[in-house]
Amino acid sequence: MTVSEYILAVGLHEEEFAILERCSEGAAILSFSEGETPSIEEGGFLLVVDASSSGFSLEALQENILENPAFSGLQKIILTDDLELEASISRIDDQSVDLYRKPIVEGSMRVRIKRQRDLLRMREQVKADKVASMLVKAIFPQSPIGIFLSHDGVTFTSGEYADFNINPMVEKITGRSRREIEKIGWAQITHPEDLPEELEKLKRLNAGEIGSYTMDKRYLRPDGSSVWVNVNVFSLSLPEENKSLQLALITDISEHKKMGLALAESENYMSVLLSHLPGMAYHCLNDADWTMKYVSDGCFELTGFEIEEIVENKVVSYNDIIVPEYRENLREEWKKILRKKGTFKAEYEIFTATGSRKWVMEAAQGVYDEKGKLKSLQGIILDVTDRKKCEIQLVHYHEYDRWTGLPNEWSMEMLLQQEKESNQVGCQALVGIDVSTIYNKNIAYGFAYGQKIIKEIADELKTLRDDNHHLFSTYEYRFMFYVRSYSAKEELISFSEEISRRMRSILRVERIGWGIGILELDLFNNHNTDATLRNVLVASEKSLASFEEDLRFCFFDKEMELALERENVIMQELTEIASGKGKDRLYLEYQAILDLKTDTICSFEALARLQSDRFGLVSPLEFIPLSEKSKLIIPLGELIIMKSLLFLKRLREEGHDDITIAVNISPVQLLKREFTENLMHMMEATQTDPASVCLEITESVFDSTIQEMNRLLEELRRLGFSIALDDFGTGHSSLARETELHVCCVKIDKFFIRQLQKFREEETVLSSIITMVHKQGLSVIAEGVETEEQKQYLRLHGCDKIQGYLISRPRPEQEVLKMLSDNTFSRDNNSRL
Repeated sequence: MTVSEYILAVGLHEEEFAILERCSEGAAILSFSEGETPSIEEGGFLLVVDASSSGFSLEALQENILENPAFSGLQKIILTDDLELEASISRIDDQSVDLYRKPIVEGSMRVRIKRQRDLLRMREQVKADKVASMLVKAIFPQSPIGIFLSHDGVTFTSGEYADFNINPMVEKITGRSRREIEKIGWAQITHPEDLPEELEKLKRLNAGEIGSYTMDKRYLRPDGSSVWVNVNVFSLSLPEENKSLQLALITDISEHKKMGLALAESENYMSVLLSHLPGMAYHCLNDADWTMKYVSDGCFELTGFEIEEIVENKVVSYNDIIVPEYRENLREEWKKILRKKGTFKAEYEIFTATGSRKWVMEAAQGVYDEKGKLKSLQGIILDVTDRKKCEIQLVHYHEYDRWTGLPNEWSMEMLLQQEKESNQVGCQALVGIDVSTIYNKNIAYGFAYGQKIIKEIADELKTLRDDNHHLFSTYEYRFMFYVRSYSAKEELISFSEEISRRMRSILRVERIGWGIGILELDLFNNHNTDATLRNVLVASEKSLASFEEDLRFCFFDKEMELALERENVIMQELTEIASGKGKDRLYLEYQAILDLKTDTICSFEALARLQSDRFGLVSPLEFIPLSEKSKLIIPLGELIIMKSLLFLKRLREEGHDDITIAVNISPVQLLKREFTENLMHMMEATQTDPASVCLEITESVFDSTIQEMNRLLEELRRLGFSIALDDFGTGHSSLARETELHVCCVKIDKFFIRQLQKFREEETVLSSIITMVHKQGLSVIAEGVETEEQKQYLRLHGCDKIQGYLISRPRPEQEVLKMLSDNTFSRDNNSRL
């Protein structure tokens, strides 16, 4: 085959061959195999050999390529990534050889081919006879390669060769003129780090030890920057004139160097990265075994297998170490990803060489050829076992109660949601167990005691679990069974009785009550999980409240549903009032308090009333606990205090300066950080003296920390307020505990007053209570006084003040002011007011 110009190639891969074609500038590429010696026809100028892929040793390369007479007239580019082979070749004295470090970069290869073509042509031109000198003179200034002709590599040529000292490209590369270079010399513009090597090579060249040399070096430009060049220096013998010249061909390789440095840095970075990864990088085939063609050093640490054991499936394939339950899903996922040419990412388990299991995360993608055909897969597999353990632990913390080990409320809600979406057939129910009375035992015996009981209950209830009965720990001191299927109500009753029997064995000894609430989901399933759980809670609380009546379980029924609806409506109205909408629905009535020593009205207690738009008048016993539970008592309490202070201001304006006001304060309000500050702002706004205000607190303050409560009460007393303990004797308090609180007054509950009608005077404890309270330095107010006899008894035994229907029922502000004006209080007796 005859062609105008061609390049011979041996050992090049398909991709390298394609790059060579693009860089050949029209020259044909002829490929031949190792050991084959083609006939070199006119037009061949370059031989490109991939010494790495061809597997050439240095000896084979010399014998078959470098010393082969068939190739003696060709320039040669040797591709290699073997540093040892490269060093050996560089020591060979052959000016036709040009070394190239793989991988091939298209731009730099194009420059090398141009240089080799020009170099060959230049050699031919220099060796040509004088007839060709005119042609040389025409080519010299236009050469894309820098050319420097000298006698010894330093001294510029003169005479007939003066015009060939330096061509314009040298001036362009160095940034210096011919005259400047000649003046300061090549040594001064050569980088100091490169100078010793070049001087040594030049010395050997001048001594005739070598016929040429090639090196990469840097020239210093006038602006201080440097430029990388490849210098190819060889001797030219002119025997007819008995002269020897040196020709230096200089090629700017700055861009190639930049790319090479960037590539080296990238390779170094990747090497460091891969060596420190908690896993392995890989390159594999998309076959049934995921046959590994390459794996990184992390293979052993990840799998326990050596690299050589897993590459090419020598001992085990990667597919073999994937836990079987994941294999099919992973393969299907890969198929989806490859169709889209996307990125694969999955987490799964593998078996290590020791048989243990590890969690791994794989991120990978397909490798495609120029036509878009899949060639292989490559990616990275990381050990995520520790993270996965943490995730599993976090999920467990999220879905399970830490103390009992039971699924928690969230888990139950998820189950109920799944059951609802699956359209479960048949009847389902929730059975809630309430043991919140343990809280009181915690106060007495400590938290550890209560937790021990809860653990015992949980362990006992676990024995009732089966596929039809799922147990959960929903709230503090509460458990819940989800009954997946039952046919009759009697089944739920029987199951609840069995629960009670188990509970009795644990709690009877501890004197702890329990309640069981049952909700039949098919009867009361409003598709709202929160409402469903609340309904069960209401039923279990009702059962617990009736524990002493031996009501062990309670079904949620229509009556409870109506009660909940009523509670929701009242809560909505209280919320509106707290936000300032319809505030008149919350109003005050005032009940008079009589001083027994002066027989005059000395104070009024402000009593909140709620006029519901839907239910009419609502008792404080109903709406006050709701407002406390929802914390609405804080804004509502401020509204009540302000109304009370405005009433007191009105009394002062009417001339009743000696009358005080008593306002009930919830512990929820009192413990609010800004309570005292806000109270004093209201006092200032109404110009009220704290001495005119008595704050009444109930025995529920004992549920709070006594130290913190006393600190707040002491601060209020220092500001001038009076503090009264309301409803004494109805709850937690005793005379011993009452002395712990910093109060000024004790209000005796009407329960003790009514005893005067049932028992003889000597059989009641009322007089003893009054005496003991006085001994504590506190005053006494008796509540619920309805008869003259009760009044006289209380006066006889030293009670300070009384309050009740005998004096007056609670009345609106205007009626109170009129009765004070008309002096018509206590119409049922003849006392002077």
